[in-house]
This record gives sequence, C-alpha cells and structure tokens, in this order.
Amino acid sequence: MTYERFSDAVAGAGLVPRKCSDHHWQILGGPSEETVNCWPNSKKGFRYQVGTEKSRTGTLGDAIRAADPYRDCVPWVDPVSMEPPRTVVAYPPERERVGLIRWFWRLLW
Repeated sequence: MTYERFSDAVAGAGLVPRKCSDHHWQILGGPSEETVNCWPNSKKGFRYQVGTEKSRTGTLGDAIRAADPYRDCVPWVDPVSMEPPRTVVAYPPERERVGLIRWFWRLLW
C-alpha cells in the first residue's frame, strides 16, 4: 500500500492522515480524539493500534472505523477483504502430540 492511497482513503472518510516515516502512518481527527497508528507493510500485513491498546492485524477500513466508530460506512474497501472465504478441508485426526519424555516412555513400553 502506498501513502497516497492511504491518505486518499483517510481524507475521504473525513479524517486527517499523517506520515511519521515510510513505515509508520497515523490517522488523526476522530471524534474520540484517539490517534490510530498504522504500519501498512509489516510482516503480518496491515497493523494498526488505537491509542494505547495492543496493535491488531486488519485492513485500512478497520483502522478508519477504529478512528471514527460512529461512521456507518467506509468509502474505501480493501480488495483483500473482498475475497471469498476459504473452504475448510477436514483431515483425519492426528495422533495426540506429547512431550519428549512421554514419547520416550511410550517407545519403551
């Protein structure tokens, strides 16, 4: 994600974008006066942190909703979140995983 795309989406939601560095951006101006810190290109994907809470993995839309929780809709939709859900494949149950000592005792008996 580029900063231009980020700033267009944030400004379109009526909030103020701020670039602290190439890897750290902020969303300001929400009604709760909480700063939302964003790290768009981290190892885990898009990460954001509201105020002093723990950081979370999400989308830009989630970060905008966190900055302005009273907003019903977000003008920008992340194309990744629009993917259909993955199907869950049922595999046969695996053997119970045990520790090394217990495994060794099972081997002896």
